[in-house]
Amino acid sequence: MANVQNPKNKAEKTSGKSLEKKPKSPKSSSTTGEKENPLVGALRRGAENLVSFTRGAISPAKAGGPGKNIRDFISRTTDALTEKTMETTQAVKLRMAILEIEHHLNRLYPDIGKTTYDLWASKQTPLLDNPDLKSKIEMVQTYRQRLDALKKELQKEESRPD
Repeated sequence: MANVQNPKNKAEKTSGKSLEKKPKSPKSSSTTGEKENPLVGALRRGAENLVSFTRGAISPAKAGGPGKNIRDFISRTTDALTEKTMETTQAVKLRMAILEIEHHLNRLYPDIGKTTYDLWASKQTPLLDNPDLKSKIEMVQTYRQRLDALKKELQKEESRPD
């Protein structure tokens, strides 16, 4: 029986190199040490990979050559995507803060009702002189003011032109 060699093994033996690719070490996404939004980091890494591919595929750019135009286009696109991502992140943070305040208010209203009923049932008058009830009403007012401010800020954020 003839000795049949695997072409892959033959190529490895002749070139002296393994055909398997070695994993690249991960690069840090932020050089400033700040915590970066994962979506922004992914966009940035994708753009960096595209730029490095473009540099390898196109000869070094002259002052106005096609390579420079492509790199400029990629850079502008990356900047626009990063800015839009940051705006979206800000809007999501505002919505989460609004939901949190609404949650607090929804828990406070029944407490105020229960306290009011307990005071009424014990025939204590006037009701608003009770420090517990007064503090809860003041908390509602504070939450309502903050909620209004956040809603205005969100409306302003969403009405910004693209």
